[in-house]
Amino acid sequence: MFIALLAAVLLQDARPSADDAAASDAAMAAAQAIIGADQPFRCVRDGSTPEMNACLADDLEQEEARMQRYLTAAEQRARAMDEQPRAFGGPSAQRGYLAASQAAWTAYARIVCEGVADSWKDGSIHTAMYLGCMIDMTHERTRVIWRDHLIYVDSTPPVLPEPVTPVARD
Repeated sequence: MFIALLAAVLLQDARPSADDAAASDAAMAAAQAIIGADQPFRCVRDGSTPEMNACLADDLEQEEARMQRYLTAAEQRARAMDEQPRAFGGPSAQRGYLAASQAAWTAYARIVCEGVADSWKDGSIHTAMYLGCMIDMTHERTRVIWRDHLIYVDSTPPVLPEPVTPVARD
């Protein structure tokens, strides 16, 4: 019962609201208006601040896509475990634990990285610091998903390869 309540609370708080999405879209539009850009910034690793931020945004998108692949595989494995009859201890609740941990991580990562960005808010680097934090946090979460849900205790190969480095460095 406690796990279900915790998952419900965390899922409710972790979902981005329509206001969050609108604020993000408005911020990007305002940034583009300031520099007079008609199109989204393109990634130039040694370019201007907005161009470098575009690279970091691309990197985060790739890291999030990998985390989603690993999470989907973990959800499939959790479903199989939950459906498997158990001799002792009653049914497994792996899907619930995985969903609750993902919701908690989403809220935690957002709080951590907003705190990082806040400490840099007086400079143009605050966006890069936020994106860099989210890349690191997302990579770390992917490793935890892999370690806790996608490997076996015997010599069976893991479901997916170990995510050793962030996607941008692969």
